[in-house]
Amino acid sequence: METQTVSERESSYSVMQLKEMIASYLGSDNVPQRFKIVTDTSDFFRVDYNDVVILDEIPYLMRNYTREGRFGLDDEPKYWVRKAIDLKNREAKIIKLVFHEEIDARVGDIVFRCVRSPAKEAAILEMVAGHKNFMQGRAVPDKAGNLVRILFSNWPRIMKLFFISTFLTIWPCLQKWSRLLAFCMNRGRNMGISGVIIYFLTGKQARTVG
Repeated sequence: METQTVSERESSYSVMQLKEMIASYLGSDNVPQRFKIVTDTSDFFRVDYNDVVILDEIPYLMRNYTREGRFGLDDEPKYWVRKAIDLKNREAKIIKLVFHEEIDARVGDIVFRCVRSPAKEAAILEMVAGHKNFMQGRAVPDKAGNLVRILFSNWPRIMKLFFISTFLTIWPCLQKWSRLLAFCMNRGRNMGISGVIIYFLTGKQARTVG
């Protein structure tokens, strides 16, 4: 399915309204002359820089994509994860479009499969809402039903502070963490790596999805 560009009649905003909102953030000299208004993000490769994605009646101005910093894929582009500006309140956000992927990862001698699951990520965001040690955000379906996650863009700073402040505490517990991961995997629990980490740190179990 292709990403759909909508006309003004299909959008909650006219092109003129969006240009005014962009001008209030970027300045009138930096308003793009042409851009797409996107409500269906199924093909994230067609969501371009300066396009406006409408989610839950809020327009987001697309900026650059982010890059991977894990799994030995340092600096590899993540085309489905975009920096964005909420044009209603001018706040920076991270927009995670739907992308399904499986990656093998390792903790000690344990090899496990990491699966990108929009539904599970949405459940995790809901569970850790308000917890200062975790990224914050919400999940919103686009017009085609793709479950897009909208993250507050300060989450890298939150995670950096979290790891700096707790690394010395967590380090002695890594063996226990690995045993918990093996325990869950051996019993077929579909918690995922994020769910195991949250269970270990907070004692809350993530809602099983899929």
